[in-house]
Amino acid sequence: MADSEGAAPKRRVQVINGVPRVYEDYPYWDTEKKQCRHRRTYIGRLDEQGAFIPSKSYLAGQALSAVDVVKSADRRFYGAGYLLDHIGKVTGVEADIAQSFPSMKDQIISLAYFLVQEGESAVYRFPRWMLSHWHRLTHALGSQGISRLFGSITEEAKLDFFRLQAKRRLEREYLAYDTTSISSYSELIKQVKYGHNKDRERLPQINLAMVFGEESGLPVYYRLLPGNISDISTMENMIADAAFLEFAKVKLVWDMGFFSAKNVNALYHAHYKFIGGLHPDTTLACSSVKAVRDGLVHYANYIEADDVYCISTMINWDYAWSMRNGGEERGKRRMYVHVYYPKSRLIATRFSYSQQLQEQAIPRH
Repeated sequence: MADSEGAAPKRRVQVINGVPRVYEDYPYWDTEKKQCRHRRTYIGRLDEQGAFIPSKSYLAGQALSAVDVVKSADRRFYGAGYLLDHIGKVTGVEADIAQSFPSMKDQIISLAYFLVQEGESAVYRFPRWMLSHWHRLTHALGSQGISRLFGSITEEAKLDFFRLQAKRRLEREYLAYDTTSISSYSELIKQVKYGHNKDRERLPQINLAMVFGEESGLPVYYRLLPGNISDISTMENMIADAAFLEFAKVKLVWDMGFFSAKNVNALYHAHYKFIGGLHPDTTLACSSVKAVRDGLVHYANYIEADDVYCISTMINWDYAWSMRNGGEERGKRRMYVHVYYPKSRLIATRFSYSQQLQEQAIPRH
């Protein structure tokens, strides 16, 4: 027999022993007899005025149906998500994502929350993470959906986001530029090349160049470079990035690893001001120290705030730049060289020399 599920029951009255009894009639199809039959359920009676008086069992059933029964429980982790949500609002990252990726804002932010909280977990675990953590999405996002999302992020939208972030960071802090290497043996990534990492190990790698806030550490922009590009060679890329990010009045500060004649000429060509360190063994460093060595340690050259001796001199830099049309620019460019000598190093050197005199018992004349 098969019930006619979903059919609304009809109330029927039958007089038994002089009492009008009320039933709910449920029609159903009898598959064996091939005919429609009825099943009745007693629910009450009628009084003398014809008013319905429900039975106790009927009232109990009605009371149960009115109660919302909890069929399942759900538990989610909220703390980290709320913290990241607040950070996104305070730093302006959320607003810039919404402006650059308006149709996929919630997907990108939710994926970012997953990557921050799960560390090195693969992205394919994101759907499982969604079941136990708070996020922005109202529907599931599977592996195929994630692939489509990544494929729909255009370079134009990413660059727009970088510009917004750069402008926001420059309002409060200086920007820093640095490179790092990521080792990889993948044969599918074209930018994987043999190069030297910071430990001078020759490995297949990708170089990651990044611009970030000096104080906040928040990234503003990144660029993937072939692994065989050295720190010195990244200067031209950095100059191109600064132009793209629409920086005004750029002043570059670099460590001694970026110094080369080619980089200095590139900065002069781009009309950027710069301050950079020199390796002590470079020709410019050696000649500059030699020129001021005799008069460097003098009270007139002492900077008390930094506890160093300093002499600054102006030199003429031999500028040369090859143009795209085959021509060449040459000339002299003004450059200031600052030679510093920490007082603490002076004291340590003199003390060390005095010890050597005592140990070796060098006769004095």
